[in-house]
Amino acid sequence: MAGIDWSFIAQKGIEGESEHLTGYVPREGSGFTVGSVDVGMHSGEKYGDLWTMLQSYANKQSPSGAGSINLPLYEKLNPYALRKDVLDEEARKIEFDKDEIEYITQAKRYQYERKLGKMEGWDKIHPKAKTILTSVGWQYGLDSDHFKDLYKLKGDRNKMAEQLIEFGKSEYEERRKLEAKHVKPSEETSYMEQWNKEDNIFA
Repeated sequence: MAGIDWSFIAQKGIEGESEHLTGYVPREGSGFTVGSVDVGMHSGEKYGDLWTMLQSYANKQSPSGAGSINLPLYEKLNPYALRKDVLDEEARKIEFDKDEIEYITQAKRYQYERKLGKMEGWDKIHPKAKTILTSVGWQYGLDSDHFKDLYKLKGDRNKMAEQLIEFGKSEYEERRKLEAKHVKPSEETSYMEQWNKEDNIFA
């Protein structure tokens, strides 16, 4: 989707480009993760979140718009859906090749783009604000308080930056600083954006 800078989100210090060719559990409270996709945040079984994510991406790739789900990959991931009790030691026994990890990553990105695109006012949000909202939503979930609180500030990038710094006081301080730096406008840009909102009757 135009406007989301996935390369920013994928960089070291944000989501990071995982070098694991296995599943893993990055931190306490996380589920079985592949690349940077937490499978434990998805419901399993047929027509659950995981199935829908993979099926939608298969449809996108098919010229007819009706692709066949990657069933072997789904069956590999499904046992870990909606689980937060998987140990890192257990997860690392499940191997993935680079193509599988890339497929899962792209399927998840496509799912996020579709969900975000349906949110009220999304098409009017500044591209840098879209990127940071996506970053926070990817980490915590689109139903999380972190995402919802930040989305309320979507029209004011200075306030978004301030809120990110506030979030960082409790956890992930360095990540929040990188996000705040990315979204915060320069003084000149900030002035122009404020003028457009308050003084320009044609904006």
